[in-house]
Amino acid sequence: MLRKVTAKKGTGFYIRAAATFLRGTEDKPPVPSIVLSGTGSAASVVADVAHAIEKQGLAKITHLETSFPEVASRGVPRLAATLTAPWPHPDPSSYSNFDEVVVESYDLDQEIDFDKGVLTGSIVLHLSGVKELSTSVVLDTRGLDVTGAFCGSEALQFAVGSRGRKSEALGEALEIQLPKPLAAKEKTSVRVDYSTAPDAVAVQILAPEQTLGKKHPYLFTQCQAIHARCLMPCQDTPGVKSSYKAKITAPCPLTVLMSAVADGEPESVDGGKRRFSFTQKVPIPSYLLAIACGNLVSEKIGARSHVWSEPEAIKACAFEFSDTDKFMSIGEKLFGEYVWGVYDLLVLPPSFPYGGMENPCLTFVTPTLLAGDKSLADVVAHEITHSWFGNLCTNRSWECFWLNEGFTKFGECRIMQNMNGKDYEQLLLRNLCIKLKEDVSHFGTGHEFTKLCPRLPGVDPDDAFSGIPYVKGQMMLLHLESLVGQERFEAYLRAHVKRFTGGCLDEKDFKNFFLEHFAGEPAVKDVDWNTWFYGSGLPPMPEVDSRMAKEVRRRFEL
Repeated sequence: MLRKVTAKKGTGFYIRAAATFLRGTEDKPPVPSIVLSGTGSAASVVADVAHAIEKQGLAKITHLETSFPEVASRGVPRLAATLTAPWPHPDPSSYSNFDEVVVESYDLDQEIDFDKGVLTGSIVLHLSGVKELSTSVVLDTRGLDVTGAFCGSEALQFAVGSRGRKSEALGEALEIQLPKPLAAKEKTSVRVDYSTAPDAVAVQILAPEQTLGKKHPYLFTQCQAIHARCLMPCQDTPGVKSSYKAKITAPCPLTVLMSAVADGEPESVDGGKRRFSFTQKVPIPSYLLAIACGNLVSEKIGARSHVWSEPEAIKACAFEFSDTDKFMSIGEKLFGEYVWGVYDLLVLPPSFPYGGMENPCLTFVTPTLLAGDKSLADVVAHEITHSWFGNLCTNRSWECFWLNEGFTKFGECRIMQNMNGKDYEQLLLRNLCIKLKEDVSHFGTGHEFTKLCPRLPGVDPDDAFSGIPYVKGQMMLLHLESLVGQERFEAYLRAHVKRFTGGCLDEKDFKNFFLEHFAGEPAVKDVDWNTWFYGSGLPPMPEVDSRMAKEVRRRFEL
């Protein structure tokens, strides 16, 4: 977003006006860039103001332009300066102040109301100070009906959408005043009482006739990328990881599942309901919170795995995903120990919007994978790979989403190579190259969203979603592998997981660790990192030689 102001008054007025845009006001959010322009005598004012603003640390001069042919031809000097401010938060997709106060863990207590189409309850956020003397915690929300905020029994002041922190793309900020300033590393807890909206993007509720059994309603959530804020007040950024405990109450005879491990059997409560309890000990980002509720049964498919579905489909699901243990064993060989305890699969109704979603302990998959011959089970290989890349080692923001998906797509294909041979991996690569060309063509070669690391200030990350971070990211990793060899690169993947487990990374973290790991390796010195990270359009494509692809083409031509 660019805000343009023309200099007509003195330098002091101009600096104040520019600073207002860059900092924001009580009613308007800050803008990331402004353009200052002046003609004639005002041109010198523009230069003075631009340098003064840069000196104050409000923004940097990112572009100066003095060549305006239509003006210069009349001999009138003109100057334009573009000033770009740092985004006010470490993650442009979040309003939360996680650089000041961080949510270390939370306790979620919700009841599902199928009649009203909402979840009602509370969340207790266990906070830790990051900076000295933080006076408030700012959380992301979207459409939540917040009825109170408390520290113990003390009611706290709160405001929704204050200081212009609300938008169609990002929802509304919830700012809660802490009972006293929080020092760095000091702990406190805040409870928020609320209910979700009937049209919450994160929650889909199906009527009985939309299910296989036709007798009971069904609920499932989808929080990636920034929809957890529709389900609970949270720091809705992949840059924050929190462990959690949850209690979810639902009507009998429905079963509740979560992206966590169940704590024993459900408890019967008044009103013909049951309360299910869960614990997720491994800290996860908010987008990996998941809830499902329906008429669900399970069947064991491996030492650590069950598949869940409606009773009418359970046998077909158990057959289709019976190779899950094999995928997991190969994944552990390639990437290291599986730390999540269980790996269950939930086959959802057809309205589930993705092929799969890597919720920890409970991968969601589409029923369209039930081909009857396991031919589409590579989606499970992809979601299993997320157990390391994405769920353990997580992109710091959605501007480097490829660090989740590019690594995972690479790992998926490597698992399939171990299962079915190198020629099969080449067949997959051929199809992925075709997909990448289609996605780049859709946006246009020079479009921001064709970059591995696009800028997304004020943008819903879903608007940038495509196969580009998956496949272009995979292409970069294949390029790096070609420089050091497969065996050494696979050893790097294990080192990468060990280094970033439990944390977050961006492209600079990845680059620095890769160069550290291969220090002294001449082949990696000339990698064009900037073009790979920030260049738009297609990357260099690998040469693909697949006997299987040729055979498929030959048979198709026949």
